[in-house]
Amino acid sequence: GAFWSGLVSRLPPRLVAEFLGTFILVVTVGLNVMQGPGNKAAPLSISAALMVMVYCLGDVSGAHFNPAVTLAALLRGADGLTGGDAVGYMFAQCFGGAAGALTYTAVVGKAFALGPAPGYGWASVVLAEALFTFLLCFVVLSVATLRTGRLSNMFGFAIGFALFVGIVAVGGVSGAALNPAVALAIDASHAIKGGSVWAFLPYALAEFIGGAAAALVFAATRGSEMSTAEEKPLPS
Repeated sequence: GAFWSGLVSRLPPRLVAEFLGTFILVVTVGLNVMQGPGNKAAPLSISAALMVMVYCLGDVSGAHFNPAVTLAALLRGADGLTGGDAVGYMFAQCFGGAAGALTYTAVVGKAFALGPAPGYGWASVVLAEALFTFLLCFVVLSVATLRTGRLSNMFGFAIGFALFVGIVAVGGVSGAALNPAVALAIDASHAIKGGSVWAFLPYALAEFIGGAAAALVFAATRGSEMSTAEEKPLPS
């Protein structure tokens, strides 16, 4: 029918974009982490990977690359993003993340566990992941979904550095996944190497809470945007 033909014609490029952007992000995360704590450039490398893919694919899909961002955009009421679209985005992001995890595991021959850093517990992880996923999602909503006043040339820089802030602040607490697709990918690759595959659940819960909170705060600070919200492709 018309619904399905419209969905098929509109979604595939966007899903490919979300798959690819998440894939590159997860590969970059994994390869940096596997170099160990001596890799002081890891936060910048990971943030730059997000930034460049936002610039590359923002005008295709909005460059979410993160189910928490997609949830925030959906709750924000971004025009053109339906519930069905959001589900498609999330599946593409998770598959892209899984492919990225398989890739970095194939490159280095090993994987790493997801969980609290030594000296911290799960309560610290949940709070850290929720707080800085909120920051990332709020920045995306504030610089990439406004009807007026967008950062036409700097949106990718702002989004990338929102991730940088989170990695530096809580990377030593939770690992700073800040993304359910990243958390699932790390856990899945670790499971392939004999580890557990449950740790992503509290991460994902905290991250989705952060995304939902970002949409609520966006509504509280930019209520006029909510009534006629729109999410046009990001400026090139």
